[in-house]
Amino acid sequence: MADYQTYNDNALLLRIAEGDEAAFSLLFNRYYQAMVSFVQRFTESAPVSEEIVQDVFLKIWMTRETLAAVTHCKAYLMTVAKNQTINALKKLAREQEKAREIQEAPQLQQETEDDPRFHVIDRAIDQLPPQRKTVYLMARHGRLSYEEIGRQLNISAKTVKKHMQLAIASVTAFIKANARLLLAFLFWLKFFSGALLFF
Repeated sequence: MADYQTYNDNALLLRIAEGDEAAFSLLFNRYYQAMVSFVQRFTESAPVSEEIVQDVFLKIWMTRETLAAVTHCKAYLMTVAKNQTINALKKLAREQEKAREIQEAPQLQQETEDDPRFHVIDRAIDQLPPQRKTVYLMARHGRLSYEEIGRQLNISAKTVKKHMQLAIASVTAFIKANARLLLAFLFWLKFFSGALLFF
């Protein structure tokens, strides 16, 4: 990477287009903070902005073959960042609207809470070790980033990520182990409900 320090942006883009990871890493380090600051003007959230910029660089790497045609690197990066931010904010708005709809429909919420499938998921979460359960709930329900969770629990983001990986594996295994029992129960419930119609 040291040899690339004198490369201008367009030269780096050409190297990245050829799959050069060192050049990509240098471009990332060169523009990451500036792009986070740019995105944060729209999101007003540092964690959300960091996530968006990471997605931007992932997208750039996945479509790196097109970089050879880029002539103005900084303008290109900011344009991609702006588009990604707009998409992320639209998605967030849709999720917030969906959450409001659920809150305004208590009957639907009650039906969801009574669904035996959700009881299995709740049991899967309840059997997690205390800290792993806390991390899982903060990430999935609280929608906090690994960095935010780490700060609140006084652990590293890497440790938070490990807890999440183990939690997801454990919850998935629990659900699979109980899948047959759940299917049998649902079949019985459907059969029993139908049978009542004949009495």
